[in-house]
Amino acid sequence: MSVGERRLRLVAIAFAGVAMIVALVAAIHVMRADKPAPPSVADEPDKPAVAPVIDKTVLATDVTRLQRKTVDPFVDNGQAIGVKVNDAELARALGLEPDDVITSLSGRPVTRDMDVYDVIFNVSMMSGTTMYVEILRAGTPTLIRWKLDGDLRQARYTNSGSTLNGMVGTYTPPPLPPPDPMLDTITKIDDMHFKLPRKTAEYIFSNPVAMTKGGRVVPAVKNGQPAGFKVYAIRPSSVFAKIGLVSGDTIEQINGTEVTTPDKALEVYTTLQKANEVTIDLTRRGNAMQLHIMITK
Repeated sequence: MSVGERRLRLVAIAFAGVAMIVALVAAIHVMRADKPAPPSVADEPDKPAVAPVIDKTVLATDVTRLQRKTVDPFVDNGQAIGVKVNDAELARALGLEPDDVITSLSGRPVTRDMDVYDVIFNVSMMSGTTMYVEILRAGTPTLIRWKLDGDLRQARYTNSGSTLNGMVGTYTPPPLPPPDPMLDTITKIDDMHFKLPRKTAEYIFSNPVAMTKGGRVVPAVKNGQPAGFKVYAIRPSSVFAKIGLVSGDTIEQINGTEVTTPDKALEVYTTLQKANEVTIDLTRRGNAMQLHIMITK
């Protein structure tokens, strides 16, 4: 293994480790660093990497109308990259423009109607009230935040009845992973203070793949510059939720170190190995906040 490969692996481990303890960095972003990325407006200095978040209140019943008859796969250069809503009235109700391509729902890539159904099912089972929709609008990545009006689970039952997307019977997606008893050792003191045994911290470090399934972590950009990491689509039983993070939080610093690059993540990772306290500086709904996590013996 070359020196470069060893460094890349170290950085990947750093990202995974930091994500587990403080839920801020997804290992996948680093482990894919050696693969060519698709063209993005992030490569154009005169444009923001991601458009501002667009808030849209939508009816839960409209969301559940995203089914086979209203959603078509979108293929570009022979590769499925998302789905388009072919019902113009439904698209308008969801805040979409005619040529918008949905590439991800609540952190999960979608390329077919069954992917969309899976996400809606999972969000409804977690009694979610918000969904994050990543789209391509005129070639520009854009994020829409759907604020659900109504109960998504009830809407799903009402709209689907005994059939799904025109098929007889019902579709049962893979079940959500069961709660992890080790994460139950994380204790909430108040909304901004938590504590956990060092044994639990070591367990989290040793299970990066499993832990990163608890939410979605993406780079945050402000004024065209890296500004930390945003977390969303957080599952209630995940390590992300257990340490007080909520969907939409932007992590900016950990223990006083900015987390904007792989090198910074590695720096944080090495200091966390023996840390007795983790301090996370974040922005939540426009407000600066600080989470404190005590690691006990």
